[in-house]
Amino acid sequence: MNYIQAEKIRSQRNIRLSQYQNIQDALLDPDFQVESPDEVILVLSKYGTLYELNLLAAYIWELLIEPKTIKNLAQFVAEIFDIDITTATNDASEIMNNFEDLGLVKSNDE
Repeated sequence: MNYIQAEKIRSQRNIRLSQYQNIQDALLDPDFQVESPDEVILVLSKYGTLYELNLLAAYIWELLIEPKTIKNLAQFVAEIFDIDITTATNDASEIMNNFEDLGLVKSNDE
């Protein structure tokens, strides 16, 4: 199943990201740091409701500009965060379930 960002979702990136074109560029910069794994990196707005995303969720969100499967997302996550594919798959699945429950993504089944 492919997932992509739902329509009419607005996003605002953390000021720390202002010098980067995207989150992946920040992650590849050895000088980029976050204060904690749960630091808010991206805020999404859907019909006035705000959703705060940590670094991992924000990275996955940006990947969803184009359709991706959980397997695709896990491969990107494993590579950029230097974690094993099983952990990456579990993390990506959990985040995608949350995104889907909140109506932030759509799938090719819709």
